[in-house]
Amino acid sequence: LHGWPANSPWDVVGSEATADGWRAVFRLQHKVMGATVDKILTLRDDHPFLYQEHVFSGGSGAISVAHHPMTVMKDGGKLAFSPKRFAATPDDPLEPDPARGRFLFAYPARSSDLTHFPAADGGTLDLTDYRMDQSREDFVTLVEADHGGPGWTALARKAEADLVLVLKNPAELPVTMLWISNGGRDYAPWSGRHRG
Repeated sequence: LHGWPANSPWDVVGSEATADGWRAVFRLQHKVMGATVDKILTLRDDHPFLYQEHVFSGGSGAISVAHHPMTVMKDGGKLAFSPKRFAATPDDPLEPDPARGRFLFAYPARSSDLTHFPAADGGTLDLTDYRMDQSREDFVTLVEADHGGPGWTALARKAEADLVLVLKNPAELPVTMLWISNGGRDYAPWSGRHRG
């Protein structure tokens, strides 16, 4: 479902010191609609970040593009976002059968207040608070507001004592999708073990 970038090996085509750090370039073994895809990872001296970019060279035709970072929050944490127009869940939950899993969001639902998103039990949930005591499998899309700046998501991870920051151009990537997978699937291979 995620295409070649998620399902094909990458070759290291460059890995070398730079004047202010280290740069590694990986090339996808398969072309995407005729395009070569390079992933560039950069470490900069005295910067607490791993910089990542993807470059599509050549090819033709339209393609949907998404950035899919995955993080673990062993003891939960806080999330913050660039201004959003609204958040919405799809028509159906990822795990509708209570014998197989559970969800907490209402489906379908929509809210412009990320701290009061409709919950399945009729209450509300705070999308900015990631709690480990809530076993669930939920999915919500956040739509970028017209604010003229970069799109961003920040995760302040409690146990890890760090900050994960994702930046993007909202003209190219206008939505942020949160797939919250925290022990919400009871069947193999997850068996309630996928947490964080």
